[in-house]
Amino acid sequence: GSGPRAFDCTGFTKYLYKKFGYDLERSSVGQSKQGREVSGSWSNFQKGDLVVFAARRNASRVGHIGIFIELDSSGRDFTFIHAAVKGGIQISHITEKYYSSRFLGARRILPDFVSHKDEKVVEALPENTVIDVRDTLRLQEGDMRRAYGGRALDGHRGRWISERP
Repeated sequence: GSGPRAFDCTGFTKYLYKKFGYDLERSSVGQSKQGREVSGSWSNFQKGDLVVFAARRNASRVGHIGIFIELDSSGRDFTFIHAAVKGGIQISHITEKYYSSRFLGARRILPDFVSHKDEKVVEALPENTVIDVRDTLRLQEGDMRRAYGGRALDGHRGRWISERP
């Protein structure tokens, strides 16, 4: 289902992303091709990344999508939220055998996070200056995607713009 009373995995991700102005494909295969690949270790993932899993009966086919929440402090487990066939919306761990054996990778749809420590750099920019956004894993208090020190984020290009809205 596509919600809000009942969801399947892609209905859930599509519904949530739509709330923030992003239009995702309806199928898990389609969503697994959107955005950009997040390569390397799990420490490169950031909140909101799509996590992609193989189908139950065919490991070479995409069959499930969730949304990354957080990497644990050991770096050996992460949590994600998703709509499960049985159980509805739930938070699961990648260390659960069912998911660890089917994990295929992650896709970034949202702009990269700017860390709180970049505040002085962003505030010092002259009007109409554009800078690229860097990857960070976790948000700190005061970090934002859409507004930062009065600046706005160009969500489609993933860059901060210093002109005031």
